[in-house]
Amino acid sequence: MTSEPIPSTEGAAPDSGQTFVPSAEVTQHLANVAADRAAGWRLCAQLVSPPTSALVNRLRDGAIPAELMENVAWIGKETERFLAPRMNFEAFARSARHRSFDDDVAALTAEYARLWPQGLPWLEAIHSLIDLIDREADAWRSGDDAAAKNARVAEQRHMESQLIDTLPAWAAATDVPRTSILYRTVARTVVLYLSFESGRDFDGAIFRRHFPSAPRN
Repeated sequence: MTSEPIPSTEGAAPDSGQTFVPSAEVTQHLANVAADRAAGWRLCAQLVSPPTSALVNRLRDGAIPAELMENVAWIGKETERFLAPRMNFEAFARSARHRSFDDDVAALTAEYARLWPQGLPWLEAIHSLIDLIDREADAWRSGDDAAAKNARVAEQRHMESQLIDTLPAWAAATDVPRTSILYRTVARTVVLYLSFESGRDFDGAIFRRHFPSAPRN
């Protein structure tokens, strides 16, 4: 899978004896990308946390699909991979007019408790990853290129050790007929995001052939 190229900040031409110093424009771009990546993970963390009234409001009023597409804009043209989840979130919002707010809160709370009665132990690892990405963004903004690069390496190591072996298996277990389309959509959204962050197509392996669509009512 590919995404929009991120400018390199590695060394200058071989044997030049010089170290490449990225321009202010480049470092601002890298800081913006890191901030967008953190925002995407924050949305994922909110979607897999026990549902709050604020989250249910955002699901019902259509804010979630708009936030999703805004937060994945850094990926470039392959944001089209998120269209199926976006349409399912939009369908949930449209159908909300047939349900009360309290009914949605009760239904989502009950399903979350049924699916993950002990909670999701890897949720804290996502929050830790967000902290690392925030650190990268702050380092780019302050001009500390070395700290930014170190944070980026730490992010990749953290994903490898804490999320790569966990999230795809969780998503596959969630993607079963007795799970609501909403939470199957949440699982796909998280795995899609992990796919782009890691460069590995977990989404294609789990969801591509049979992902459900919500009724377009």
